[in-house]
Amino acid sequence: MTFIPPYDQRVEQEKLGIFNVISIADRRWAPDVVLENIKTTSKYSIDSAFYGFTPAMSKYPDLEKSVIETCARVITGAGPLSEIADMQQKWLNNGGAEETAEVNAMYQQMQNEK
Repeated sequence: MTFIPPYDQRVEQEKLGIFNVISIADRRWAPDVVLENIKTTSKYSIDSAFYGFTPAMSKYPDLEKSVIETCARVITGAGPLSEIADMQQKWLNNGGAEETAEVNAMYQQMQNEK
């Protein structure tokens, strides 16, 4: 899935409430294979407790694009479910681990401020 500028930037997507492929899929018009794939991939998704940005997210802008494109391929049946595991490992190795550490630190700080 490709977004046109400026909506190809994560901050603009979040302003519109577009957080992931599953949240923007209009299921009324989806073929059965897409609905089945959404159901399957939804089993493995976890709601985020953090909706913000960290410095690492700015350093690795293509990470989110990779996640969206992989999920879109799997959901539409254009790619196998195994692509998700491959994408997760690439994500971690290419900046995702740094993003995760920053998010966890920021989340912990938010919890301490409560």
